[in-house]
Amino acid sequence: VYQYVCPRDNLDCRITSDNGGLGWIFFAVFLAVHLLSDIVNGLKLVWNAPRYGLSWKTCQCLFGGFCLFSISALALYSSVVYNVAISRSNLELIFNTVILL
Repeated sequence: VYQYVCPRDNLDCRITSDNGGLGWIFFAVFLAVHLLSDIVNGLKLVWNAPRYGLSWKTCQCLFGGFCLFSISALALYSSVVYNVAISRSNLELIFNTVILL
């Protein structure tokens, strides 16, 4: 299941992954298409929140922007960590990316 294989009678682990550059490029494109708009919109909400002065709308914009950005950043981080740990081929990498997003 994992890309690292560590035999019990040996201290050296070996990598059984066949991930190539093409799989990671597709992974980056899928993530950018899916998450980049949410990350940018979250940052825009936070950036434009002071426009309304000290009001309830400012608090709503800040909270909404932080939530949107945080959830998108967490999805990006978890997708990268999961695919680095689990995927052993380009097909699995793309399949896991589509399933996670």
